[in-house]
Amino acid sequence: MLKRYTPLQRSTKPIKRSPIQRKPQTSRTRTLRDGREVCTGSDWEKRRQEVHLRASGRCERELLIDTGGQRRRRMRCDKPAPLHNFYNGDGEVVIPAGHAHHKRRRGMGGGFRDDRAANLEWVCSGCHIEEHRPKRTVRVKVR
Repeated sequence: MLKRYTPLQRSTKPIKRSPIQRKPQTSRTRTLRDGREVCTGSDWEKRRQEVHLRASGRCERELLIDTGGQRRRRMRCDKPAPLHNFYNGDGEVVIPAGHAHHKRRRGMGGGFRDDRAANLEWVCSGCHIEEHRPKRTVRVKVR
């Protein structure tokens, strides 16, 4: 006669699982044949700090301001953009962290990645969101 088990009766022993083997994250900067640099791990964090120090913790994005008429004036955003978020006593973000933004885009899937400091600019969170927001198109009805 076969004995029936309920799911709780099948096993009282804990399941033995092997610990997850993770590769240690290597931090390095590779220089490619065309002179581009690709930073990973802590080298990317060092590059972010380098760009942050160059910008003195302020947004480097240049904005075009309409002055009326045909002339436009270039102005730097210059908002504070710290390396990490600033929080108030309640745990809310008061000043969001800045971003190391690639002037020349990385391409789909990071195919063209250039992490040299000359290709990076330090931008505030608002400018970074605005840069990556999809461009709006206006539909015109054709009669």
